[in-house]
Amino acid sequence: MRTVSLLGCVVLVSACMPSMKPDEPKTVDDILDEQERIAYENEQDGDQGVVDSDGTLEIDEKAKWDERQSEIELKRAARSAATCHGSIPEEKRAAQPKGEATVELVFAPTGNVRSATISSPFEGTDVGACALRAMKAVIVPNFSGPDHPVTWKVDLSGQVEEPGKKK
Repeated sequence: MRTVSLLGCVVLVSACMPSMKPDEPKTVDDILDEQERIAYENEQDGDQGVVDSDGTLEIDEKAKWDERQSEIELKRAARSAATCHGSIPEEKRAAQPKGEATVELVFAPTGNVRSATISSPFEGTDVGACALRAMKAVIVPNFSGPDHPVTWKVDLSGQVEEPGKKK
């Protein structure tokens, strides 16, 4: 019985001891090698994703234009653009047009804005340039297929309520 308990203690102690190889962070090359190995193994296994009941691959679903996330990002950028009148020096502010602008965006499959235009009378103005900068900063999830055009309305009335202040 003593031999069994002693053997059990030896196994327990050896299992709790640190390994002989110290833990080291992975290098970039190690990470890339591991990703390539996993991709190769998946390719060899024929792992093409999960097929849904309608015959589309799960991978295909993830690659479609994400309407919900895109809308969130566009709303965020539009709120930022709505503050553009406040970023223009006072002496120039009165000359800037006010109202609702229409912004035409074209998204590349990478999720970045490929091109952007703003409707008249905002094109070529300081407030229009500011609004375009805000809208061009939008990044949506990657998608497959051709470029995706989007038309978005932006309030450039200059009547943005500051946080914490009531009208």
